[in-house]
Amino acid sequence: MITRRIIINLFAFFAVAAVLIVYGLINLLGDPFQSTMPVTALLPNAYGIYSNFSVTFNGVQVGSVRSVSLTRSGARVDMAINPGVKIPGDVAAEIEIANTLGEQQIDLIPQHGGTAAPLVAGAQIPVAPGGAPADIGQVIATATQFLKAIPVDDLNNLLHQTAVALNGRGADVHTIITSGTQFAQEFLAFQQAFKSLLASAPPVLDSVTAAAPQLTSALSNTAAILNVLTVQQTNYLNLLSSGASASQLLNQLVVAERPNLACLVHDLGATTTNLSQPANLNNLATDLATNRQFFGAIEGLTPTGPARQLTASEPARTNQVWLRTRLILPPVLSPAAVTYSPPNTLPPIIPAAGCSTEFGNGVAAASQPGFVPAAPVAIDTASAADAQVHGGGTPIVDPPLATTPTATDHKQSPYPPAPATVLPLMGAAVLLRGPVKRRLRNRRHRQETTG
Repeated sequence: MITRRIIINLFAFFAVAAVLIVYGLINLLGDPFQSTMPVTALLPNAYGIYSNFSVTFNGVQVGSVRSVSLTRSGARVDMAINPGVKIPGDVAAEIEIANTLGEQQIDLIPQHGGTAAPLVAGAQIPVAPGGAPADIGQVIATATQFLKAIPVDDLNNLLHQTAVALNGRGADVHTIITSGTQFAQEFLAFQQAFKSLLASAPPVLDSVTAAAPQLTSALSNTAAILNVLTVQQTNYLNLLSSGASASQLLNQLVVAERPNLACLVHDLGATTTNLSQPANLNNLATDLATNRQFFGAIEGLTPTGPARQLTASEPARTNQVWLRTRLILPPVLSPAAVTYSPPNTLPPIIPAAGCSTEFGNGVAAASQPGFVPAAPVAIDTASAADAQVHGGGTPIVDPPLATTPTATDHKQSPYPPAPATVLPLMGAAVLLRGPVKRRLRNRRHRQETTG
């Protein structure tokens, strides 16, 4: 007896089965309530293209070929793009091989980066350069003409020699065929990458071509430098072998004279600061301009003539500058000159201070044994504060400045020695400078002569 429960279970089973069947049909055949987008492409020929062949974009199937029809200028291919797929409007159609069996497909390739507005229904897609398939009839005709041009006897000999060469090499032939098949499959897998590479190659080659003169000049200069290195390799090896000891001596000299070098840099900085003051620069400019005007006129009035030698070993001179003056009126000697009252006193003599830095003591204060001024004048001896130069380093305690510096004034450097490759590199630059310039000058002269 069929109960109500059995009837309800049957209705539920049939309902679930109907839903699953509809879901499977939609996944397999597509949504019947969504329409595809029709587009067309006009090709010079459509060899190998048939209905239901794939249409791809960036290697992904996005539609299929609906029909192929004949036109006056070639063939028209009607395609259907799957619902929901957006294709840029700057694509171009190209026929390519889809698999190793020779089946073909239409690939849509973006021409400007794929940034254009999407395609609309009824759009006509242009053909990419070289995108049309080859004319099979023309290929066969060319192959036939080629085979007819080969002499029959030579062709028989070629086939016989090929048979002899391949006799017993079946395994090798199988390996070649297998490798060729694998290569074809990999090539098809990376076909889009090869296309992108070929599309970007012309701009790169154009850039290289535009820079060809600079590249040629750079290669020529490199060759000249290598030739000079080859010629001067013995001198360069000798320089490298002796450069270490020379750099050590230079480092010892710098370490020994660190206090004096610090004082020298400090004094140069103070002198530069003083000279850079606007007032001093203006005075210097005025003095130079005035001196040029005055001494320029004097130089124009001074003749040159012979003069006797000043020493016995010196020859007589013929280019001595003479400045002769003649007064038209005798000088007035009255009234006589008077002296200052009270007489002006000479400023004190200030000897140069010593050198005392964080690196130790340098030279002592300037002194001249037995010096006696011609007139009464004071000697203002520099103090220890005048000798101190602060450079910001770590202070090194040294004995007080002596009149004559001793060997104990110079301390061992707390810093690592200078690199031993500095002097060899400088010496190599000096050795290469002359030959490189001479070779470049000779090459430029030859180019100008041939040009």
